[in-house]
Amino acid sequence: MVDNTGNINTTYRDSTVAGDKKYIYRVKARNTAGVGEASNPAQIVVLDYNVKTHCGYECNGGIQTIYNPRFMDADDERMKADERVIGVSINGEARAYSVPHLHSHEVVNDTVGGVPITVTYCPLCMTTIVYERAIGGTVYQFGVSGKLMKKGSDTDGCLVLYDRQTESLWSQVVGIGVSGKHNGVELKVVPSAFTTWANWVELHPDTKALRKPAITHNVYPDASDPDKNPWAAVARVKIGNKVIAYPFSRMRNPNVLNEDFNRANLLLFYDVGSSTALAFNRNLDGKTYSFRHDSGSGAATVLVDDQTGSKWRAFTGIAIEGDLKGKRLDPINTLPVYWRNWNNHYPGARVYKK
Repeated sequence: MVDNTGNINTTYRDSTVAGDKKYIYRVKARNTAGVGEASNPAQIVVLDYNVKTHCGYECNGGIQTIYNPRFMDADDERMKADERVIGVSINGEARAYSVPHLHSHEVVNDTVGGVPITVTYCPLCMTTIVYERAIGGTVYQFGVSGKLMKKGSDTDGCLVLYDRQTESLWSQVVGIGVSGKHNGVELKVVPSAFTTWANWVELHPDTKALRKPAITHNVYPDASDPDKNPWAAVARVKIGNKVIAYPFSRMRNPNVLNEDFNRANLLLFYDVGSSTALAFNRNLDGKTYSFRHDSGSGAATVLVDDQTGSKWRAFTGIAIEGDLKGKRLDPINTLPVYWRNWNNHYPGARVYKK
């Protein structure tokens, strides 16, 4: 949750009502006297489907978290070109996780490039985000709690995770513990790409893909105007303790944005064909660069910087020609989320306007 300046300033408390646990966010609001608790705090309620347990659907054999993933090669015909994936590349190892397949699992515990991670997807919010599983030197396993984080009387909510070791509850959207031993602890985000299989495998030909059956459905982010459609997709960018939303519809033309937010210099790129939104830090070695489209489309899109004329891969942030060849821009994670869910979790936060 954020205050009315976009700051993430959240405190937590537990209450029990009619046998169902409610974990309530109390939003802090900034005023001239400093930061104080809002007089009418928004309340996000976690509905407990299995009262007084933390296993939810998993106890009933419903949503089955993947704890021991198996993978297949990039040439496996079960992967389709337009299939939406969550792509992760760490220390030279690349893996892709089919989003349609995650409709049935929502969480995968894996280790990529020696880093223990949890890959998460909430079908109700469209949020795909990857976190490190190590907290204070201990590696945790995360699963689907069977709970939803909701605002008021909303019929839908967002995924709530739990860790198997302590049964603490975690908000998938904000990556913060909301109950138990890890209440208030924030997970470290791992940069990932929410894109198509064709784009990902072109960038990472040696990638492995999460083993799965052939998929007959797909996920298509809605790039319509969020002012008219609550299901429109936006990309959340978090810098420090502030967040901003970039609606997909406002990143189409131009699809390369040079932005400044919370003292960070941002490069945002949106691939119209695959509805892929990516962000990078455009400050490199103490210098700030500005970028524009040069050539190509999809994974082959090339950008050029105005300062040196060097050319860069838009999907990876790596310079491929010019004085800066071989340099890499630091990626900034973009979280895709439906507009309605953005409003529930970040009321009053900044939204990009052309």
